[in-house]
Amino acid sequence: MPPYTADGHFTETLTEAHKAALAQQRISRQIGEASFHLGKYTSEPALVATDNPGRIRAVVTGLYETTAGIARALEQASNFKDDSLTPEGLADARSDRRAAVFGAVSARIEALSPHIDQSFKAAEKAAEPFWPKFDPENVAQAVRTDQSWARLIQPQLDKGKGWDEIIPTLDHDGLLAVERFAPGHEAASRSRFDQHEVPSSLEGIKRQIEHRVIAAAPEGPARDALQALADAHSAREVALGTIQALYGVEEANGSSPSRLGETLTMAQIQIKRATFDIGAQPVPVEADV
Repeated sequence: MPPYTADGHFTETLTEAHKAALAQQRISRQIGEASFHLGKYTSEPALVATDNPGRIRAVVTGLYETTAGIARALEQASNFKDDSLTPEGLADARSDRRAAVFGAVSARIEALSPHIDQSFKAAEKAAEPFWPKFDPENVAQAVRTDQSWARLIQPQLDKGKGWDEIIPTLDHDGLLAVERFAPGHEAASRSRFDQHEVPSSLEGIKRQIEHRVIAAAPEGPARDALQALADAHSAREVALGTIQALYGVEEANGSSPSRLGETLTMAQIQIKRATFDIGAQPVPVEADV
């Protein structure tokens, strides 16, 4: 039974459960208002792109548009007025609305994020048939990759050449040799204090192999699928970096207005540059205020 009559008069003191329910309703309403002030975006990248890299770029576009609207939404929250509130109550109400802005931002991130991994995995699956694979049961292949590493790749590494100089010259067996032996080489070439660098180094090596495989692939479905994977990889990195930047802005919300403003400005610059770098051109949106 509700704690109030049909004409709105309370019949009993609110229980803790009722208070929590009303607070949740208020938060949801405030997040809805904040989302309105953030501006329009699409939560369904598949509606604006049919290819996997394009869907991830559409995610970046949606995050860019959200970032561009944060300052406006925060201004709306900070300018909220209610003559029925005391100064302290008004300050609390404005604080609640600023928090709701970041609640709306988080909701948008949660809506867009699944499309990143879904599209990237789809691009990986499409490229898989054309990607070089090492078969441990293939003795001849094992011998060839051993020889490629020992006779061609290791000597160049010993002379100080970088992966960016070596990988573009390799054939199929050489690329498989890098995949086999590069992890051990990268770990062995670093002290135990620098082992944290290995994953990022191997990721860079993988990207270089990716580019070499594309260059060596024949025109047609193979090259198209491999290029789509490389494009999806680049777009995914930007999308994840954009999300990280937005969370950084959210973390700065509890700090001084100047630090929040500085963090937001830096994030906007970073996200705008990355958005254009991968060709995720922002679409014009109408102001919602």
